[in-house]
Amino acid sequence: MGLSALTPPPHPEDVHETLLEFPNNRLLIDLCGEFDRNLAQIEHQLGVHILRRGNQIAVVGSAESRGRSAAVLQTLYAKLESGRPIDAGEIDAVIRLG
Repeated sequence: MGLSALTPPPHPEDVHETLLEFPNNRLLIDLCGEFDRNLAQIEHQLGVHILRRGNQIAVVGSAESRGRSAAVLQTLYAKLESGRPIDAGEIDAVIRLG
């Protein structure tokens, strides 16, 4: 757990949660990556906190960051649904193309 996870947000009123649900748990495991590395990469690059809750993912942060993160997660999940694997480079590309 990084220090940022322990530091309260600068403006708590600006921080909310977006909840995403993914129906296929196997694909969700691939989306998260080994030891949740994929989620950590998204958190680091987009400035959000991502929490797994069963087959749901909660994205916590500013409205803009939550929206971008949700779009990235949904795009990556769609790639997994179509049978394409994802890796750190793919995640970076999806974030950059946002």
